[in-house]
Amino acid sequence: MTESPRPPPPEEWHPDELIDAGRQLRAAGRPAEALAAFDIATRKAPDAVAAWSGLALANFDLSRYHLAVAAFERAVELAPQDANLWRNLGHVRLLAAWPAPAAQALERAVALDPGNLGAWDDLGNAFGGMWGRAKESVAAYDRALALDPTRADIMSRRLVALAFDEDLPDAALWAAHRAYGARAESLAGPRAPVFANARDPERRLRVGYISGSLFAHIMSAELRTLFARHDRGAFEIVVYDVSPQRDAVTGELRALAPDWNFVATDDDEALAARMRKDRIDILVHSMGHWQNNRLGVVARRAAPVQIEYLPQSPGVGLAACDAYLVDPWLTGGEALARLSGDRIVTLPSGYGTTSMLPDLPVPPSPRARAGRFTFASFNRVAKISRGTVRRWTAVLARVPGSRLLVKIPERFDAAEEARMRGDWAAMGLDVARVELRGHAEGEGYWTAFAEADLLLDCVPFNGGRTTTCGAWMGVPTVTEKGRPIYGRLGLCVMSRLGLPEFAAEDEAGYVALAASLAAEPARLDGIRATMRARFRDSTLLESARHVRELEDAYRTLWRAYCLNPSGANR
Repeated sequence: MTESPRPPPPEEWHPDELIDAGRQLRAAGRPAEALAAFDIATRKAPDAVAAWSGLALANFDLSRYHLAVAAFERAVELAPQDANLWRNLGHVRLLAAWPAPAAQALERAVALDPGNLGAWDDLGNAFGGMWGRAKESVAAYDRALALDPTRADIMSRRLVALAFDEDLPDAALWAAHRAYGARAESLAGPRAPVFANARDPERRLRVGYISGSLFAHIMSAELRTLFARHDRGAFEIVVYDVSPQRDAVTGELRALAPDWNFVATDDDEALAARMRKDRIDILVHSMGHWQNNRLGVVARRAAPVQIEYLPQSPGVGLAACDAYLVDPWLTGGEALARLSGDRIVTLPSGYGTTSMLPDLPVPPSPRARAGRFTFASFNRVAKISRGTVRRWTAVLARVPGSRLLVKIPERFDAAEEARMRGDWAAMGLDVARVELRGHAEGEGYWTAFAEADLLLDCVPFNGGRTTTCGAWMGVPTVTEKGRPIYGRLGLCVMSRLGLPEFAAEDEAGYVALAASLAAEPARLDGIRATMRARFRDSTLLESARHVRELEDAYRTLWRAYCLNPSGANR
């Protein structure tokens, strides 16, 4: 019997054969093998655009974004008039947390092809990760929506960008959210589902949680407390995971909520139908309009009662959202209800809790070691408004010899740093006293707090998680009371720690408070020494009290529905 001849090894294949094989392997869900094929193709044909583009896409499939960036950079060198290549380069630069270089690539893409919707959308994202570009971010999303007015996900991203525009009046911001809601519900179509759920006000309820943050994300630290402490006798928990990725944290959370459904690939219509079939009584959505929000499921009335929990947006805007769960510090008195038109439900001890904090000691004050006082801001760069820089300028002027450490999660190159420093200097900030740092991961994020004596909050969009993490590491935050929800996050955290005096009433108070604290190092040392105890005694940390308040709110809303299923909550 004659043995069949073996095919030649891939190294002997023609580059076109390797490229074709790589494409087929990617389509078959075998990115590592596709990567190998494209890699050989680039070595055999270093000027083949398709080989470099394929190599970039395979690296993208494997979440190797920096390698994808390098491959796409070579591809656009070879084909500088290809708008889609520029768009892809911009997209992976965004994923690698390089917003300024991403914007450069995306501006090239839309210049070559003004009808490239994906490039306009990504350009809005890129501007949102840069200093002082909020208005340009909104404008880019507007161009994308002009190309496809049905993209509710882009509408949501536009609303997030609007929240960073310090010039936008309050009424206009909330009006934009209501306009979104009307449009999103119009696109979803008329909804009057008949629910088979038994209208018994005291029975065990099926509560569905939908989230796109069920991995190593700031929101997962909030939800873990809830999953762990729910009263399973009164509430059955069902999780709908629409997260873009999974990791070890996903596994930890699944262990706390066994009825876990990976549904990221379901569209909004199918997912809403699934929840109705699952007889979810209360659907809980979190983080408002932030990424992977899937508010289209809420718009389609997936459950008899639908709630917004852990809000990070000024509002939702959907009539199908029956209640907005906040706390006494976030509402601004009657302002939130007046501006949003939503049903506001107040949780007395706070709107959320946290967990998954590192077992690191509180570091000593850096003042004695550094020989000077260090103010710091560890917020995303879009939060650093002109008003924030104006406050920094005044604080440094009031505290001679002090410095300001600004650490942002985004990466930036020398050109972008020069732009930021130039703009800040033009506003009067002594940039020689400012140290600017970019992206840091893991323990590096936490150890940076050891270099700060006092955190300075941003306006109009406060730090939330940053303020909480700083407190855990012994560093308090000077903040300022602002707009409901996102302009009062600092007030919420500091008040729950028993330090409401750290929230100033206005800009003059903010500057005076920061300067006075810098002049009282013994007071700050005392706060640093007691902050961890304050934290553990507060309702911020894995609070059973918070969960009971939340469950009481669920039950109250459910009882109202049972009395009036046609609209008791609306």
